[in-house]
Amino acid sequence: DEEIRAIQLSKNYEQMLGRPMSELLGKTMDDLFPSELAKSMIEDDKKILREGKMIEVEEELDGKIYNTIKFPIKRDGFPMWLAGFTIDITRQKTAERLLSQALDEKKALLRELQHRIKNSLNLITGILGLENSQVSDLSVKNVLNGINSRILSLADLYTCLYQTDSFKEVRLNEYFRQVIFSIKKTFLDKNQKIEIEMELEEMMLEFNLATT
Repeated sequence: DEEIRAIQLSKNYEQMLGRPMSELLGKTMDDLFPSELAKSMIEDDKKILREGKMIEVEEELDGKIYNTIKFPIKRDGFPMWLAGFTIDITRQKTAERLLSQALDEKKALLRELQHRIKNSLNLITGILGLENSQVSDLSVKNVLNGINSRILSLADLYTCLYQTDSFKEVRLNEYFRQVIFSIKKTFLDKNQKIEIEMELEEMMLEFNLATT
């Protein structure tokens, strides 16, 4: 009612609070619930009676989570009472939490794999660079540079993938930027003054397509 007293309750209320109906009817929220929860519930109830609008809230009691929908009952166009029903969503919330935790763990594992792959590719390019420095044959150097460039491209791809929140797509514009700088670093002499201008629009591309 307007004094936020329980004037009619279902049997489910008895089960939820673990008390007989005779101890619940006519009681205020302060009588039935812990102080902080009761305070929140009273504020919601008064708002419903004041504004005449339905609300939906999540509430926790004794380790369980409930979804409660409250709505006004009007008389002559004015809200005189409020009613509502409560659904136990504890299992749903627990499942959501476990799913979110599993997803976070999977993301962490994938990021660690990406990091390790990128480090392995960098190690290979380092070995190729060492071999290149010990070779005098120009044709062999060109072959090693070509292999090194391809590996650097893959490393750049994993860098772009690591920097995005997605594990299926890469920012193609950023990938192009890194590949171009890798090519410049691999094939151009440091003394060559060549400036590269790029105009790249932001675009996402599936990882499998980016590797082809």
